[in-house]
Amino acid sequence: LGIEDPAPEADAGDVQAAERPLALSVLRAAQRHLATLRDAEAPVRGDVGADHLHRMRVALRRLRSLVRAFRDLWPADAAERLKSHLRDTGRRLGALRDLDVALEILPPSAPALPAALQVPAQRLLGWVRTRRDAMHAEVLEWLRSPARLAAAANVDGDLASIVTTDGDGALPTGVAVPARLAKAAAQLKKRALGIAEELPIEPAHELRIAAKRVRYLAEEFAELPKLDVGKAIRVVTRVQQRFGSLCDHEVAVERLLGWLHIATGDGEHGASTAAALGALAMQHEAEAQRARRRARKVLGRLDRKAVWQQLGC
Repeated sequence: LGIEDPAPEADAGDVQAAERPLALSVLRAAQRHLATLRDAEAPVRGDVGADHLHRMRVALRRLRSLVRAFRDLWPADAAERLKSHLRDTGRRLGALRDLDVALEILPPSAPALPAALQVPAQRLLGWVRTRRDAMHAEVLEWLRSPARLAAAANVDGDLASIVTTDGDGALPTGVAVPARLAKAAAQLKKRALGIAEELPIEPAHELRIAAKRVRYLAEEFAELPKLDVGKAIRVVTRVQQRFGSLCDHEVAVERLLGWLHIATGDGEHGASTAAALGALAMQHEAEAQRARRRARKVLGRLDRKAVWQQLGC
């Protein structure tokens, strides 16, 4: 929605953080994101403002990314429960987010339509708003449901079961994190080098996710004195943003064309509603092509030896 995910707060040059066992550092970060998630969720369940919903989504993304990157530090059953609960929450909030994105990117497109399609476009936007309100109500009902609240209550115990006494969890954070970051960066590099010139949407989405994982991991441990990856992460963040824009426009095209079925139920307005959908889809297809060119350009900045060396791969 054009709002940056704020990086976690960090203490610059924290030597103690570097010496702390990795599992304790991960647990500390996870508990911080969980606290933010719950702080934002209370007003969301009370249906107070969109800002809290955005904060909840950001905290959830950070927490999911952390659990995924360090899932081997938890017992297998605890890791699976955490992933399942966070994935389900992300899916529910993601469906709502998709409609929020539609309501942000569609209204600026409507005025450029031919005059005869202005009224059908406004009718369509009203339908999307109604659909978004219904989805919002569903999300609120789910958040308040006893089963979901019970699952959320188990998260603390599962997080606390992280293994601190052996394996990677016992390694100093300053030793273990660069290796993890290098592994995540290697996955990003593989996707960047393997993607076709035309940037097909599915590989583009996967590349965006890989960039996000590298960015989140680096930002999570930015306080480590020897983790000097700032320049590389700025490039990675730009890649995530450019490919995110591309994906948003591509999804908009797919969604608009998928909504053509509503035109058949629009009675005498069916033809004009379908025409408005097609015209909006064409606009976003053009925007997707522009976003694709920008994404291709920033991908060139990512594919430089200095970037990969800084990330350890």
